[in-house]
Amino acid sequence: SNGFAARYDATGKELWKTVVPGATNDEPNAAVVAPDQILVVAGTRTSSGGLSTQLYVRFDGAGKIVATKTHNHRDDSGVYDLQADLGTGGFVATGFASAGNSRLALFRPDANLAVLSMATWDNGHNNFGKGVAVGAQSTCYAVGFYTDSKTQLANGLVMTWNQTGDALGGWDAGGNANDYLCAIARCLPAAS
Repeated sequence: SNGFAARYDATGKELWKTVVPGATNDEPNAAVVAPDQILVVAGTRTSSGGLSTQLYVRFDGAGKIVATKTHNHRDDSGVYDLQADLGTGGFVATGFASAGNSRLALFRPDANLAVLSMATWDNGHNNFGKGVAVGAQSTCYAVGFYTDSKTQLANGLVMTWNQTGDALGGWDAGGNANDYLCAIARCLPAAS
């Protein structure tokens, strides 16, 4: 299946729709409008052989694809959320990177979609980053969950990284229930 992106005006009228071509299965999961009004879509591209890679697609204001990039880390990787990083001019994405088990991953593509850095977190279980927010000094906050290999329960996670990808801390919901953390937002102070 092919992914697509569309733009609508304030009344809901479609301005353009573009299909992302490819002989693979594309799963666009996130979109962000960059400060220059360029649309960037991120997700996962899965080959016919089953390998998953990060997928980044950049569209111009008329819906034309101006760049498509894929990036892989070890076995499989993919993106579930994407935000603009106004401090660097690039982006921050979260998802997964596999190396035997899935790790919660933070990716930092630049304005041209080249992935400059990546940080992962692994606790020995399958971990997935589902939401990302960017704070002051490009500090990143990622939320997600991991599936405990013994109990098969999902446990919520919150992780914090600095601009260079160093983990600053984290929180594990633990517990005896399924906890899925899937979205996070940065709250800005009201304008004065």
